[in-house]
Amino acid sequence: DRVLLRFQDWLDKYTNGENYAFAADAPSDFRFFLLAECYRKRLQPPRNARSWIDLSLHLKAYYNIGKCNLVTKLGRLGLEFSGNPHSGIDDVSNIVQISLSLFHDEKKI
Repeated sequence: DRVLLRFQDWLDKYTNGENYAFAADAPSDFRFFLLAECYRKRLQPPRNARSWIDLSLHLKAYYNIGKCNLVTKLGRLGLEFSGNPHSGIDDVSNIVQISLSLFHDEKKI
């Protein structure tokens, strides 16, 4: 419970009330993990967590990269996976790599 509450406090502190978006490499990250955990613990989900950027849709549209794991997605973009698979902080770092790749290739997300 404390982690989710601290996460919301962190978001409030560092976004300064500005708009922000969550991004994930697949919809299950939010639908089956974050939102389900909030529901299970009877906590309010972080603001903006009910809508997010599904990077897998953009990878399919721009690069024809279909459903596959994060390591494969990065490899097809010419990027290397860093860290341990399914480690939250490592997954975030790798999802940022995908987001930056889309940005540098001037793809709209």
